[in-house]
Amino acid sequence: MLDAQAAALHPCESLDFTPIRVPESCIINWDFSTDNKSIEGLEFVMYQGSGHSYLLGLCEANDCNPKSTSNTNGRILVLEKKEATKTSLCSWEPVGTLAIPSAVHFDDYSPLSIYHRKANELPAYVAVTSQ
Repeated sequence: MLDAQAAALHPCESLDFTPIRVPESCIINWDFSTDNKSIEGLEFVMYQGSGHSYLLGLCEANDCNPKSTSNTNGRILVLEKKEATKTSLCSWEPVGTLAIPSAVHFDDYSPLSIYHRKANELPAYVAVTSQ
């Protein structure tokens, strides 16, 4: 059992940390029109059938546009990974958007979470919340 007083004084000494290794860093090719409204939630999906990798990015603002006055146009940005070549760095390229049902009336979006079914199937459920 962890001694609470010792943990408060030396929180890192009591825990086993595994270093994080970043294998590569890829840009997202999307024009974020402001510095404070962009992607709020992000999920990684690999489609086993094709081997393609995708990021599903929940746009924080409706229509992926911070100037939108709508509260029924939530969007999930679908980005596909393009591998690095000899002449270009890796990147995440937009290949589409998923519309959040218009029955959802959020002004601002926060986390995105996916419940995966089997390894060879696309996600079965997507949860979206608001702040």
